Amino acid sequence: MPIPDTEMPTEQVQIRLPHSLSARLAAHFGTLEAAIPNLGRLAWAQWQSRQIAAPTGPALTALSAHNGPINAAEPFQGRPEQAGFYAAITEALTQTQPIVLAEGGTGLGKGRVIAALAAQYRDEGVIVAAPTIQILGQLLIEWHQLSGAHADCYLGLDAFISTHRLREWIDEATMASADLQAEAQAVADWIAQGAGCTRPATRAFHNSDPSISYLYEDLVAIAPRCAATNVRLTRTLLAIDSPETPDDGARAYQALRARVSDSERVVFASHAALVWNARSQGALLPERPYLILDEAHLLAGVAEATFTRSVAMRELLWHLRDEALWQQTKGVTAARKAHADLETLMDRLTASRPLLETHGAVRDEAQARSLLKNYAKALLDALEPLLKKCPDEGAEAILEAAAMARAILADQTRATLSYSPAYGYPTLTSGPRSLRLFFNQFWERLEAAVLVSATLYLPTMHGQPSHGYLQGSLHLPAERIVPLPPVAPNWLYQVPLYHPAQATDLEAFRPPQARDYDQATADFQTAVERWHDVLAEQLRTIHSTAAGGILVLLTSYDSITALAERLHPYLGADLMTQARSGFRTAHAHYIRRFTDGGRPLWLASGPAWTGTDLSAATCIDSTLPADKDFLLTDLVIPRVPFGTERSSVHQARMTYLVTAERDRAAFQLRQGLGRLIRRPGLPQRRIWMLDARLWRPKGSSWLYGPFSHILKRYPLHPLTA
Repeated sequence: MPIPDTEMPTEQVQIRLPHSLSARLAAHFGTLEAAIPNLGRLAWAQWQSRQIAAPTGPALTALSAHNGPINAAEPFQGRPEQAGFYAAITEALTQTQPIVLAEGGTGLGKGRVIAALAAQYRDEGVIVAAPTIQILGQLLIEWHQLSGAHADCYLGLDAFISTHRLREWIDEATMASADLQAEAQAVADWIAQGAGCTRPATRAFHNSDPSISYLYEDLVAIAPRCAATNVRLTRTLLAIDSPETPDDGARAYQALRARVSDSERVVFASHAALVWNARSQGALLPERPYLILDEAHLLAGVAEATFTRSVAMRELLWHLRDEALWQQTKGVTAARKAHADLETLMDRLTASRPLLETHGAVRDEAQARSLLKNYAKALLDALEPLLKKCPDEGAEAILEAAAMARAILADQTRATLSYSPAYGYPTLTSGPRSLRLFFNQFWERLEAAVLVSATLYLPTMHGQPSHGYLQGSLHLPAERIVPLPPVAPNWLYQVPLYHPAQATDLEAFRPPQARDYDQATADFQTAVERWHDVLAEQLRTIHSTAAGGILVLLTSYDSITALAERLHPYLGADLMTQARSGFRTAHAHYIRRFTDGGRPLWLASGPAWTGTDLSAATCIDSTLPADKDFLLTDLVIPRVPFGTERSSVHQARMTYLVTAERDRAAFQLRQGLGRLIRRPGLPQRRIWMLDARLWRPKGSSWLYGPFSHILKRYPLHPLTA
C-alpha cells in the first residue's frame, strides 16, 4: 500500500507489507549493514516499526480518496453494525500473520464488508473465496458497486459441465417421458445458443467476462432434472478433451483459467478452485498473501471432496468401449476383455447393493468390508492386464481405478460404495483419514486470512462461544488464530421455537435409535413406524396453520419416503419430496408450487441443511419487501442430525475425539436453523424442534448441553396439542 502524498488525518497511517516483499527489503538492508556497520540494522528496525497496522476510519477515507479503491467516502453509511464488524477485522489484521475468525449473523451485510476488505488490501494482493457460484456472484456485485474496478474470476471444474455427459443425457432423455423430452430440447437449444447466462445468480460472472459459458448453474435453471445427474466436469473428462473428442465445457474452463492475470491484485475464486490451487502448489491462481474466505466453515468439506477418489463403473466401461483410444497402443483386445470382466463385476455389485450401499442398513460391517475387498481384487484383476497398454492421455480413470483398488486391498484407505438413484450404477469411493498435512501447508502460504461466516462457533457446556470445532476441521494453527466476538442482530432470535417438552406423550417424539433395539426384530421397525405416524400427524397440523411454505429437514431418505406415503393423501400437490441427488429438482418444484398459489411442504435432506436459500427476494423477486415474503415461513427439524456425516475424515476423527460427532451435529443444527431467517422484517415465522431427546435428555447433559444453548436463544413455546 503506497504512502499517500497528501496530508493525512491525525491517526498514524502505518503500512504492512507481505512477507515476500519484507524479505527482499531485509536483504537490501543486510547489504547496507555490510557496507556501513549498524546503519543497515538501524534502518531495518525503523522500517519494521511501521509495519503494524492498516488505516481505518477517517484514515481509510483519505487513503480511498488518494488511491481510489472505494467509490463512497463511507462504504457503510447507515449501517453502524457493518462498520463495527469491518473495524474489528482490520484491527485484528494488524497482528502478526493473523487468521481472523469473524462470525456475523445473517442479514449483517457481510458481502459489503468483504468487498471493503478486498479494496483495503488490494495493493498487497487478495483472493476472495466462496463455496458456490451464487455467493461468489453476490460478492462480485458488491465489489463492482464499491470499487468500480475489475477483478479476475476463477471457478473450479465443478462449476462447469461436460458436453460429453450432457449429450449422453440428451440421448437418453429423448426416449423418456414427455417432460424429460422437453428438458432435453431446452438443453439442446441452450447449447446451440452458446450455453450462456440463464439466471440472475450467474449474471455477475457473465457481465465480468462475457465469454464465460457452460456453467452448471445456468443448466440448473432450464433443466433441473438434468442437473441432478452426473454432468459436471471432472479431471478425467478434462483429460480426454482432444480435437478428436472435443468437450466444449472443458474448453470453456480452460479458457477461463488462461484469462486469470498475474497482474490483477484481486481475484475471486470458488472454494474448490482454492483447494485445487493449494493442492497443485499454486499452479492455478496467482500468489496472493491475503485470503478472505466467505462461508469458511464449508472449506473442510470441499477439501475432503477434492481429495476423495471416486470410480464410477459406468465411466470405466465408457472408456473401455473407446476403441480409438486403445488403438494407439494396440490395446483393443485387452480393453474388450476388461470390459466384459467389469460388466460381470457390475452385476455382482448390483446384487450386493443391500449390504454395501452407504446409506443402506448394513447389518454386518465386517461382511461389508470383506465384500469390498473381494470386489476391489476383481476390479484390479480386470484392469491389470490393461495398465501397460494405457495411452499417455485419456486413460486416467483406468489408472485411478487400479490405484484405488490397490489402496483398498492394502488397507490404506476407507472405501464405500454408492449407487446412482435412477439406474443403480455403482460408484466406488475412498478418501483420506486426515487433512492435517494439506491444511498445514495451506495456511503457511498465507500472510493473513479472514474467515467469515454466520456459523463459526459452537457453545461450550457453559454457553460460551468456542472455535474448537472449526479449528480442528480446518487444522488452524493455534498461535495465529484471532477470534472476534460473534456479531448477530437481535431479530435473528425473535422467532418462536415450538417443542414437545410438555406433550402428553413426549416419548412419542423420541426418534428410535438402532442401538436400543435388535434391528432383526420387529420391535425396532414398529418403533420407527410409530415415530413416523406421530411426525406425519404433527406435519399435517403445521401445514394447516402455516402462513406460507414449510421446510422439513430430515436425516435420511427412508424417513422422506415413509412420511411422503403418510402425507400425500392429505397434502396432494403441496407435498415436495427430495429424491437422492434430487435437491435441485425439489428446490425448483417448491418455488413453482408456491408461485402457483400452493403452500408447499418440502421433505428435504442432505444439502438442504446448508445450501438452501428460500427467500422470495432471492428466488422470485428481488424487489419484494420482507413483509410480503411467505416463501418459507415454517422450519421443522424432527431429529438432531446425528450420524449424517459418513466421510472418511470424520469417521477417523471419531476414533480419537469423543466430542467429534456431537460437535458436528451441533454445527449442522446451527446451519439448519439459519435456513429460515435471511433478512429482518419477515412475518409469521415459526421453528419446530421436535426431537424429544433435547427436552428430556435423561441426564445426558454432556451430550445435549451445546444444543440446549443454541436453542434457548429463541423464545420457547411448548406444543399446545
